[in-house]
Amino acid sequence: MPSVLLFWPHTAACAQAACTLALSRKANRPVKLVMTRVEVFRASGPTSATSIDVKIGIKKDGTITAGSAELRYASGPYLSMWAELGAMTSFACYDLKNVRTRGYEVLVNRPKSAAYRAPSAPMAAFAVESVVDELAHKIGMDASDTAQLFFDNVRVPQRNLIGQEGMGFMFQMLQFQEERLWGAASSLRSLDNMIDATIEYTRQRKAFGKSILDNQVVHYRLAELRTEVAALREEVAGLKAKKAAKAPARKTARESS
Repeated sequence: MPSVLLFWPHTAACAQAACTLALSRKANRPVKLVMTRVEVFRASGPTSATSIDVKIGIKKDGTITAGSAELRYASGPYLSMWAELGAMTSFACYDLKNVRTRGYEVLVNRPKSAAYRAPSAPMAAFAVESVVDELAHKIGMDASDTAQLFFDNVRVPQRNLIGQEGMGFMFQMLQFQEERLWGAASSLRSLDNMIDATIEYTRQRKAFGKSILDNQVVHYRLAELRTEVAALREEVAGLKAKKAAKAPARKTARESS
């Protein structure tokens, strides 16, 4: 089982995840971290404050013709991926020809924000589904209530089995690792842009008759940030190379023939 994990930045849950990883390495087998709902809230978050506007066009027969969503996330003092993931989630469950989503991340002078279990996705999904529910009532198409489904003593034909039996949780965890790798890779350009913008701001800002950039402590902090981003870039490149080496080779059309 791969032992490399990538965590969302600034989350208190990293300690628990690191402990689980250490136990997995020690036992040489998968280790599952089980937390109660209260423990999840204590170990993660707080999530970002959110304001969302949703507009949906619908016909009398229930056909959705268009959807529009504007999402605003308070990300605290750090730029994150809230707007991007929220915009992706908004209408992901619908096959629409006319869709527009706009996401905004607002840097505010408040404590950092972090995910509980799904970064920024629950707010977007809740907003869209709330509007869909209102429209369903308006046109007389009340949706069915959401309920838990339990499958006891259900026999599944062998031909319908996906992957190996009993490995569903492991497959999901492997998907999460790829998702974390994508999240780290997609944040590199934003991190560089933020540092560049900070350098330009400190160069223009004057204090006591000189540029803030001339202060040694500012130089030190900017160099430290550059080093951290460079380390992240090297880590992502190494993980991508390892993943590519483990992936099965794809045959070209000429080789297949």
